[in-house]
Amino acid sequence: MTHPGQQPYPPRPVPPRQPPKKPNTKIAWMIGGGVVAVFVALAIIGNLIKDDEPASTVSVPSTWATLPDPTTTAAPSPSPAAAPTTTAPKLERTATATPSPDFPAGLSPRCSKAPADLVAAVSAGLKNKNHEIAHAVLVYGSDGYEYLGASIVDKSGLLIQRSDVWVRGLGRVWAASGGARNESTFDRASRGLGVDLAGEDFVTADECARAWAKVSGY
Repeated sequence: MTHPGQQPYPPRPVPPRQPPKKPNTKIAWMIGGGVVAVFVALAIIGNLIKDDEPASTVSVPSTWATLPDPTTTAAPSPSPAAAPTTTAPKLERTATATPSPDFPAGLSPRCSKAPADLVAAVSAGLKNKNHEIAHAVLVYGSDGYEYLGASIVDKSGLLIQRSDVWVRGLGRVWAASGGARNESTFDRASRGLGVDLAGEDFVTADECARAWAKVSGY
């Protein structure tokens, strides 16, 4: 629309129409051919692999294994034999003999037959009144105490302890060895007197009593 006295606008140029682009069939054929070539190559490789694998053979058993009848009862397995029970042999209380009253020869020169009053004092302290002292030897200790080594037997001659040691000191009797402490009522010599249970005086009294018991048949 133009106003009076105004020059009309020139007409706008119209661009020419472009023909539609044709699809590039050459590229499509190249892509399709490449995909087909890949599948063909894969198929060839697969055939080669299969040809290289050794053919596995499946062996068919000539006879079928016979299954056990579920209704039958299986025989019970034998139970392991029980281990035999053994009883540890007793080292004491087994030998029966008559204690020899005669002091044997061949013992340590430090050992002598114990005096009757010391034997009676030790026997009075035994817990079992059916027991008595036998094979009693005396050793005068280097500490000034009297060491009594002796066996414990019952009235029938059954051996209770082969050799034990008591000590007389400070006006009383003390129990030195383990059997003496267990079988009598005396206090511990190691505490009351400081007696060395591995000392020469203790060992000599113990060995002399043991040797005398052996001579008697224990």
